[in-house]
Amino acid sequence: MAYHRQAFTHCQTAGCGRETRDAKPHCPDHLGAIPYVRAVRAQLAAYKQEAECLSADPPGRLDQSGLIAREVIAHVVRMPMTISRLKLELRSAAKLSAPTVERVVRAMERAGRIHITGCVRDGAMVVLA
Repeated sequence: MAYHRQAFTHCQTAGCGRETRDAKPHCPDHLGAIPYVRAVRAQLAAYKQEAECLSADPPGRLDQSGLIAREVIAHVVRMPMTISRLKLELRSAAKLSAPTVERVVRAMERAGRIHITGCVRDGAMVVLA
């Protein structure tokens, strides 16, 4: 389905009517009305909830089809990396602690989604199963 942009001049949110620029349907105060923005916000909330569950004490069970497992797969598909490197990547991108990343990697290995190879100079490598 193709998206055809209409030439809006005012915010389409009921009761607002502020002028918009560049034919946008919503003013900055009402960007949350855009379906894409709602979907992204929902995905971020789900990611945060999943991360909190995995970081809890005791930690929750990893959803092998969840957002964090898919994030690990996305990193490893790009290139095999050491567990240490994966910890750095996920700590900066997903705000996961190093012990949480270690638990995620081990759970994914037990589920057969990834393999952890023998040690190389910088540590064990994580590769796709």
